[in-house]
Amino acid sequence: MAQRPTPVPSEKLSLWRRIALHVWGEPTSPTICATRDYDVENAIRFLDWYNSAHETHVTMTALLIKAAALSIQKYPELNRRIVAGRLYDLPTIDIAAPVNLGGQGETAMILIRDADKKTLDEIATDLKGRVRATKETSSKLENQNEIGKIIDAVPPFILGAVVRVAKFAVTNFNIAELVPNMDMSPGSFSVSSLGMNEAATFTGLALMPPAGMGVVGSMIVGRVEPKPVAENGKVVIRHRLPLMAFFDHRAVDGWKITRYGQFWQDFLKNPGAFLDIEWDMNGPSRSKGPKTAKPRRGMKNK
Repeated sequence: MAQRPTPVPSEKLSLWRRIALHVWGEPTSPTICATRDYDVENAIRFLDWYNSAHETHVTMTALLIKAAALSIQKYPELNRRIVAGRLYDLPTIDIAAPVNLGGQGETAMILIRDADKKTLDEIATDLKGRVRATKETSSKLENQNEIGKIIDAVPPFILGAVVRVAKFAVTNFNIAELVPNMDMSPGSFSVSSLGMNEAATFTGLALMPPAGMGVVGSMIVGRVEPKPVAENGKVVIRHRLPLMAFFDHRAVDGWKITRYGQFWQDFLKNPGAFLDIEWDMNGPSRSKGPKTAKPRRGMKNK
């Protein structure tokens, strides 16, 4: 007799994993998926140069969050949310970023609010602080066995209904802080850097777009790797970064995505030009620091 699947004991599942079973359904909506490898030699050089002159360490993830915010600022039609079959413009540009919580390998979404108005230092500091606070809150919730017992005791159809009501409230009424220090709002756009781990590339149906929260787009960031490319008739080794973006076809068409992709190419080629920071793009990796830092509209340099 063939063996039958057996239920996974609830004690082997994290608190979020037990709730997630009732959050997402099978993906059925039309989605645009765009993938491309970008040359990040200059972006890496810029980060080396920038970090040599600042106390705050800015990572590639922080730089990509800033790029996402500026790209949405340039193409505001992407800063929308779909609610009950209608498109709504969002008042701020908030970038969501999934982070690894450790423990059972679970992830959580954190939100960098007003990312278009923040400097790289502010985004890096905010990112680090939000990750720490989210991990602490998640750990406290996991250690509260009473919550897990309640979830396990509630019939699945009732728990599913409660989760759907909560998701409706977050999406439609901007109730973004149901749990302290846990970002519930999906933001304007999500940038997942989880692909920078050992796995070369991966796709996440949960990010197409995020969890059915009405967000128009999201992005998965792959791992920076040296690859052979053709340059001026010769084969050279360049650092390349694969990006995979997903967009809700109800809100945006393919031709707009091509222009969006071009923005990312231009940004990664010379981040300083978009951040209004003068630097020697052709100089050495390390430098004494920026010559001048002209603040962008709404930005303050430290």
